[in-house]
Amino acid sequence: MHIPPVAPKAPRRWDLPSDHEMSMPEKAAWCVGVYGALLAVPLLVTAFSPFTLREAVAHQLIGIHCQFGVYLDQVNIPEGEPGYHLKHDPDRDGVACEQKRVEPPTQSAGGARFVRPI
Repeated sequence: MHIPPVAPKAPRRWDLPSDHEMSMPEKAAWCVGVYGALLAVPLLVTAFSPFTLREAVAHQLIGIHCQFGVYLDQVNIPEGEPGYHLKHDPDRDGVACEQKRVEPPTQSAGGARFVRPI
């Protein structure tokens, strides 16, 4: 049984050239272009946002993770406010990044109850 040889694949338009095909200025221009685009998108979104700059930046950071909301003192964010993201509202009650109040742990010795200081 004869298997015909496989023709080499033609490079696709979006394939990056290998390192030996790019000069140093080309590499630098490529990096500036890629990282510039990554920085430009959030800046453009922030520029055309109806929120203040602080609210827009907080909204974008909280969208990454709710822990940023804790740092920015924005927890229990109601729907429609800057920082509310549906992905951070798992129970779909209209409040994102919910922080439940935790009761302090108690210890008992015999019949007495002692509250551990916080």
